[in-house]
Amino acid sequence: QTCALPIFVKLAAIGGGGANNRRKFMYPPDVVYSSDANGSYDAVLTGSGDREHPFEVSVVNRFYMFKDRDVGLSSARTSPIVENDLYDVTPNTVQDGANATARSTAQSNLTASAGWMLTMSTGEKVISGSVTLAGTTFFNTNQPSSVAEATCGSNLGVAYQYAVSYQDASATIDTGAAGLNASDRKVKHEGGGYLPSPVPVVVSLEGRLYQAVISGTEVRMPPQAKLESRYRTYWYIKVD
Repeated sequence: QTCALPIFVKLAAIGGGGANNRRKFMYPPDVVYSSDANGSYDAVLTGSGDREHPFEVSVVNRFYMFKDRDVGLSSARTSPIVENDLYDVTPNTVQDGANATARSTAQSNLTASAGWMLTMSTGEKVISGSVTLAGTTFFNTNQPSSVAEATCGSNLGVAYQYAVSYQDASATIDTGAAGLNASDRKVKHEGGGYLPSPVPVVVSLEGRLYQAVISGTEVRMPPQAKLESRYRTYWYIKVD
């Protein structure tokens, strides 16, 4: 009996020799099964950040979603994904486009791309793993106080928790502003420091089950993360 050997291919190459491109990935990726107009793919989600050097500010860190279309037992990939193959969702044009036409164009460009990338602020690093629940991907970052928006702060830096759609990095949880926009992608965690990797949980409250994500003392529930919900089903009989 002949056993097929596993196939290993290089999915992406998004580093470089310059000081600003020396990205480190210190946590395994999160993988979500998905599809778009071009077919099925595995969404591979991961973010860069050297948590061993919290005050380093020269590296441009990003969070990535790579579309791995080799979903079967064979691979047709001839070269790894590079940043030029990705759609830059940092401006959040898919959600915040000036009009419907701009948003539709952004979505079409994203569909045609090999994934997306979200650029962090100066010195900001992804310092945790990520988890996706009900279509929302959660991950945590830390930014040195010296380059954060606040003019003063502790040596613990500024801590943020992100919650974005795994498909296009748009905001999924309204944090207070009118409607969803780029500012809703993250919330600031008071006290700074390194938030632990988010963990999905299911809890029972007053006889109902709820899904949520816990990271340290932060508990967040994404939209549509509902269990035991009932939906109406309609049917009819067609008689010739």
